[in-house]
Amino acid sequence: MGLNSLRCFLVSKMSAASKFLQRFLLDRRSWATSAFILAVSAFVWAGLTSFQEEPLDLLLNLGGVSSDPKSFHVVVDSFDTVSGTLHVRGQVTFNVNKLDLAPATYTLFQGPDAVRDAKVFYGPFRIDDMGETFDYIGLVIPQTEIPAQVPMPPADSTQSRPGEIDADLRALGNPRFYPFDSYLVMASISCPSWTTPDGKRFVQVPGGHYSFTDRLPGFVIRRAEGVDLKAWPTVFNTLILPHMRPPGRGGDRTTSAYYKFNPKLWEENRFVFVLERPRFLKLSACFLGIVSLLSTIYIALNSKPKDSLLNPVAYFLGLWAVRQALIVGAPSVTTLVDYAVMGLYSLFLALLLSKFIWVSGRSSSPQ
Repeated sequence: MGLNSLRCFLVSKMSAASKFLQRFLLDRRSWATSAFILAVSAFVWAGLTSFQEEPLDLLLNLGGVSSDPKSFHVVVDSFDTVSGTLHVRGQVTFNVNKLDLAPATYTLFQGPDAVRDAKVFYGPFRIDDMGETFDYIGLVIPQTEIPAQVPMPPADSTQSRPGEIDADLRALGNPRFYPFDSYLVMASISCPSWTTPDGKRFVQVPGGHYSFTDRLPGFVIRRAEGVDLKAWPTVFNTLILPHMRPPGRGGDRTTSAYYKFNPKLWEENRFVFVLERPRFLKLSACFLGIVSLLSTIYIALNSKPKDSLLNPVAYFLGLWAVRQALIVGAPSVTTLVDYAVMGLYSLFLALLLSKFIWVSGRSSSPQ
């Protein structure tokens, strides 16, 4: 008896839900209300997420609070999206007051007098691109290259702190996907340094943390994750990695460096980040694309025969105005926006022609 009651209860509830859904689908006011609520919610979400987006990922500047005496600062200066060349400027900073804080130098520098008399010797300051290596070989070399530990400063070292240097880095990406294009940048930064309290005992100065300054308009910089490197369309990921046997399944375990991204290794002396367009630009492109598509269908299906010449011209001018609003700061190549405009205009002409043929066929058919 209890089972039959439960069955009857479920059937009645399902019937009531079915009737409610049927009334909802047939009621235009419900559709309009739902569309309005959805549009407002989407607008509020897009505005909040775009407003809260930072131009530079704060996680990339955690190295600026390190206790190591030596650190680096990188200024992202300019970017040529067509050639894929990112220009950066690097600086090395040294704080002798942190010599008695770092574990590697604490034994030699105990007390303010020892720190004050410290002498520092610098080797060559370099920023080397690793993007091309990652493109063809993967992570095995970028993650296994370890700076050599030299106990004594070489003969060509100097006590003058190196000045600012410039470097051009390769950015892996495709500008044709604008405004959804993104670029991967990978490089190593090094300046071997040695310090001594008395000119006899030397120790190599630890530290390779870095911080960034973003001076690129129209881009945001975020820290790269393992999923980014694994899915990036490089030569290695596309042509080589699919044919390699994973470690532990009949493959060589030493090849795990090809697969796994270790973020700890990228906190010092090497960095990797992603350049991408602001979220507001992407959301604007999606919004205008949806509006343009709906307008295409509506105008083409509701055009009168006498307006068949005027409407295509007006619609093309409208699409061109949308394109001009979106391509501010776009690369000087044919982008996804151009293909979308051409596709929408072709769809508009196809719908207009189909309607003209359909109306002409009905008018010429015998009554």
